Amino acid sequence: MTYVKPLDQNSAGDSAKPILAAIEKRFGQSLEIFDVMAHEPSILEGIVKVNEGLHESLPGKLRELAYVLSSRINECGYCSHFHSKAALQEA
Repeated sequence: MTYVKPLDQNSAGDSAKPILAAIEKRFGQSLEIFDVMAHEPSILEGIVKVNEGLHESLPGKLRELAYVLSSRINECGYCSHFHSKAALQEA
C-alpha cells in the first residue's frame, strides 16, 4: 500500500540514480522503500549510509533481528516480511 509513487532509475533525479543502481545490483532487484526515498536523494543517501554502517558493525543474525523487531514495532508488514525472510537465511 504505497502512498508515494516509487521512482525507478529512469524517473529518479540525477543524484539518486547511482544510489538506486547500486541497491539493485546489491539486492538483485529494486526495493520499493528505497525507490520511494529517491524523491529526496539526501534522505536516500543517508539511509543507505546508516544501512552500510549496520552491515559493517553487526553480525547478520543480530542485524536482521534488530530490523525485524523495529519493523514489528512500527507495524510495517512490508519490512517485517522482508527482514523475517532475511533473518531465516542468516540463521
